[in-house]
Amino acid sequence: MKKSLIIACTSLALAACGDKDTQTLLGGTMVEGPDGTFLAPFLSASVEYSYPADGQINVPPVTDLVLRFTTPVDDPLLVEKLVLVDGDGNNVAIRSVRSVDGGRGIVATPTQELSPGADYSLTFDGVLGSGTNAIATPNATGPEGIQFSTRPEATGPLSLTSVDDDFGILELLPDGSNFEVMDFSTFRFLFTQPVDPESVEYGVNVRLLDANNNLVPADVILKHQSLTIDPCTVALVAECGSESDRLIAGEAYRLELTGVRPLNDDGTTGINYSLDFVPRDTTPTSILIQDIVDSENSEISPLNEGLVNGVVLNSVLQGVTDLSQQTGTLNAELAYAVNFPGNQPVPLRIARGSTLMSSSLDVKINGNVPLLDAETGLPQETGSVIVTFISDANGYLYPNPYTDDPEAQRHIRLFMDVSMNTAAAQPNASLSQDLMRVELVGLAQVRNGLLEINSIGIVEPNILGQDVGNATIAFKLLAETNDQIERLFDQEQNQAPNTPPRLVSWVPGFETAIPATRQSMQRPGDPIILNFDQPLRRQAGELVVIEENGVRLSAENVTSDIDGTVLTVQVRGGLKPAAEYVVTTTSRLQNLEGSPALADTLTFSMPATQQTDQEIKVSPLALTTYPGFPCVSTATLSDIFPLPPEQPNHGQCVVSENTPAEVENQTLPLTTMPADRPIAVIFSQVMDIDSINLNTSFKVERVNEDGEITPVSGRLEKARQRIRFFPENAWEEGQVYRYTMASAHADSVNDTVCDELDIICSDAGLPLQTDLLVDSEDFGGPDMVIYFRGSAPQESIFTPLRNYPVRDANANYVVDCGEPCLEPSTSPITASGDVLPSENAAILTVVNGEATLLNETLSLPARNGCDPLGDDCPDNKAVFQTLALNTEVIGPTVDPETGQQAVKVHLYPMLLATTPTSVFLPVLGEQTTGTQILRMRYTTPTEDNPMGLVPGMIVTGDNGQPIFKTEVTLALDSPNLALPDGGEILSHNLYNYPLPLTLVGDITFFDDGRMQIEQRNQNVPPINVLVNIDLESALGEVGSTVGDLVNAITIFTGDLTESLDPVTCGATDVPLLGILADVLCTENESDEVASLLIPLEIQEEDLYLNFISLPIKEAPEVRR
Repeated sequence: MKKSLIIACTSLALAACGDKDTQTLLGGTMVEGPDGTFLAPFLSASVEYSYPADGQINVPPVTDLVLRFTTPVDDPLLVEKLVLVDGDGNNVAIRSVRSVDGGRGIVATPTQELSPGADYSLTFDGVLGSGTNAIATPNATGPEGIQFSTRPEATGPLSLTSVDDDFGILELLPDGSNFEVMDFSTFRFLFTQPVDPESVEYGVNVRLLDANNNLVPADVILKHQSLTIDPCTVALVAECGSESDRLIAGEAYRLELTGVRPLNDDGTTGINYSLDFVPRDTTPTSILIQDIVDSENSEISPLNEGLVNGVVLNSVLQGVTDLSQQTGTLNAELAYAVNFPGNQPVPLRIARGSTLMSSSLDVKINGNVPLLDAETGLPQETGSVIVTFISDANGYLYPNPYTDDPEAQRHIRLFMDVSMNTAAAQPNASLSQDLMRVELVGLAQVRNGLLEINSIGIVEPNILGQDVGNATIAFKLLAETNDQIERLFDQEQNQAPNTPPRLVSWVPGFETAIPATRQSMQRPGDPIILNFDQPLRRQAGELVVIEENGVRLSAENVTSDIDGTVLTVQVRGGLKPAAEYVVTTTSRLQNLEGSPALADTLTFSMPATQQTDQEIKVSPLALTTYPGFPCVSTATLSDIFPLPPEQPNHGQCVVSENTPAEVENQTLPLTTMPADRPIAVIFSQVMDIDSINLNTSFKVERVNEDGEITPVSGRLEKARQRIRFFPENAWEEGQVYRYTMASAHADSVNDTVCDELDIICSDAGLPLQTDLLVDSEDFGGPDMVIYFRGSAPQESIFTPLRNYPVRDANANYVVDCGEPCLEPSTSPITASGDVLPSENAAILTVVNGEATLLNETLSLPARNGCDPLGDDCPDNKAVFQTLALNTEVIGPTVDPETGQQAVKVHLYPMLLATTPTSVFLPVLGEQTTGTQILRMRYTTPTEDNPMGLVPGMIVTGDNGQPIFKTEVTLALDSPNLALPDGGEILSHNLYNYPLPLTLVGDITFFDDGRMQIEQRNQNVPPINVLVNIDLESALGEVGSTVGDLVNAITIFTGDLTESLDPVTCGATDVPLLGILADVLCTENESDEVASLLIPLEIQEEDLYLNFISLPIKEAPEVRR
């Protein structure tokens, strides 16, 4: 989406000194060639550079293999001669090898992306080339060949987010041996597993101590597996990273970690580590200009022939972007070279707070569908893209590791942590983040009096909190080697002005934010998110003060996290229903230079979900279960492991015993689960998270065909309305698993079953409703067991959605309206009197205002919501939904209707509940449906959609707005439809009733980064409600007396028939009885059942669904 974001993230400054010193650094005596390049007289042909470098760790798995030689190589068998082997000894096939820079280098591309967290070795089968130019397998360190390891995943199963079964330190830079500690060093830890952020607090379990055991001031940055400790010894924060900010050379220091724990609980108290060191003196240092070269889309890198300083970002959500260029100037501080003679690496530093900017970019979905600015309606742009160094970057110029030739060019490696954000609010919230431990590997040479650096690196920004993009950077920098430039250089000119951070957007949002209903979209488990215009400094203490109904919450009950320019705040125990909140930033919320954020006082109110004794309390639902369908099913092991040729299935949802035998419910598929994803469940109500416990109320197990059950260990992450389970080991492809959510039946709202059993319960103390299709009015249900099969990872992006705002705020399937009204939303009415549905509502209309009785022989006026003989009631015609929806963004496609580019999306079928609706008829009175349940049906499986998910697509609308369209079929059930006789001789047809829908609606991105998808029906689906009388059961054989007939009519009409005199068959004294008698006394088979038909329909665009993506930043209350 943002092409220049990535180039900015890699905008590094590398250093040089005077001409003579620089040439010495780059390799002894050098010969100046005709083009001004200083060339080293190499003694033999060899590899002089590789990416990844030999011994490099944490390499992005999307990497190509880049080699550069001291002499051109011509070898037609390069594909066969390059041998790439993983840590298990398996050969990794090379798809292609292309020659670059006239044969001086090659770029090899594996057939598929490398595995995360894996070891690799690259060697040659024989030699490359021949004769005097033959090049043997290189070696810089360790075993023969180029050894490197890929980075693990940032999130997911432990086996994919770790590189070792044991939690420990994988690497520390500087480590005191390979790279010594300097007086301006920043310490970067890389751990074998993700770190629990609650175990990292500077001054408590992370400490840098001087010789007197005093704590050295430092900033600490933790993200996933990376921990950075950036000392700042000056009094003013704004001067951190300056020439005066350094440890005392020659003095003793100690770096300590105590009790730092992994995110996955390993049963230990964490690790203890210490490093005693004496920093080396780097002074007098040189401050030098570093120009990032603008190649004007024409200059190519000699390392991989990528366009210099050009970036093409690849991701599913953004597709392949156009090329973006980055230019600019930075300053670097290079150590005094004389202090580092021989083969010693020469260190350099780039000060934190250094800033780069790039031009605005258009924002598109999958590279094809443009977004519109919600406020202006114009195409969304990023505005200026800003990249800021959030800690001092450290690098090293060091001797060429692939050859002992003293004339060989030096290598350079730089490690940095940067923050990225944009000037425009929406992309700022969507993309603002810290990128930790970005590493570039390059070569240095002197050309025409300039120090020239060519390097390669890969950056992987997160897109919208859902997708990980990647871009390979061919980076080129030039630095003046004339040390007189130092006197002309103003060190502050390349740093952003020290202005206070300004709030750009926030969640829930300003009252003036678009849409106006933003504040009613907040739920108890949601975080409060503040998006600023510049990176924020991490430090202890209260960053915000929160008042709840006028009472200040204690600091212990408010947690906060910073990522880039974003502050995410979570209230322990969740936000309270109907509470009023005031959020005020404090002076401790600062930018990197120590300037406090502009004081903001933000207010919002939570929707009410509790109301005295008038509220009807119901059990919570699992709105979505991923993987699987959220219902108790009939699945058995014989369904999961069927005999060939039958296919595995998950049985059918358990339904009401009143469901007619002829009704066929859809058989559910045995769904698959990509190896790298967590189980995820979204609930309809606020849950008691203390009732959701791994291995008791929530179990995950491995299931074999012989019935053997084995527990699956992992980490359970809990929020108030959402849980996620991350297994220790990735789901095995083809292996069957199951997860169980324990529940039980409760007799009433006062039942103590939640206190007595290990079951999942709501915050109101009611057990999880698992069999809504059986009885929507009971409490709890049996355990919900969902089976699934492991599968290979997918490139598509899993995107969960919630429906906000909702009128049924407490998810009890009724609209509680007392004094005051619990859910005050109303259906909007146009100036002409037309009723429009509010968000997540559907308006039901009685076709022609009539119902028919007795096989359509009698018409009666009918109205939805109120008496048809009285005044109309436009606000009582809607039903309101409680739902969530999981989606899968697949990638580019073509819209068959228009031929235009589109983005394919799949919807996971789910279950939702609606409030009841009532139809009123004269004489017969109110007919109410009770809670209605809608199930989205699976479609017919295809080769590219084997589970039969519901297809849809994102296209560009006529006005340029992105829209989403799909066709779905819902199955409608009303198991609690109220029948006057209690169902003895009356029955209805609202069981698995098909409801086809054609849905279309706009996609809008909020300024807080969230996505809104509106859906309105374009067709008119009929809902013909039939209430049937089994006359044979009611009256016996044909020919019964009209007295019996009157008794049957009483079922419909109550006491109105008691005054009628009995008559015999065929009598027509009373019109209604005459009609009934005609029906009854005619002997044919169809007269055994008489019906009440209420024809309902949802007119075009009278169904309005409004889905919102989850907040960009995760803030679970319990992480493990």
